[in-house]
Amino acid sequence: MPVIGVATGGSSAEELRRAGAARVLPDLTDADRVVDWVTAVSP
Repeated sequence: MPVIGVATGGSSAEELRRAGAARVLPDLTDADRVVDWVTAVSP
């Protein structure tokens, strides 16, 4: 299952990518983008 990482905590965007995040956002303020990504990977 693809993972969307959000770099609002103690991990950088690069760390999230190295940990396996398929997509990385700096925060969740762009709700349309988040919804697009989630629905794109949903069965």
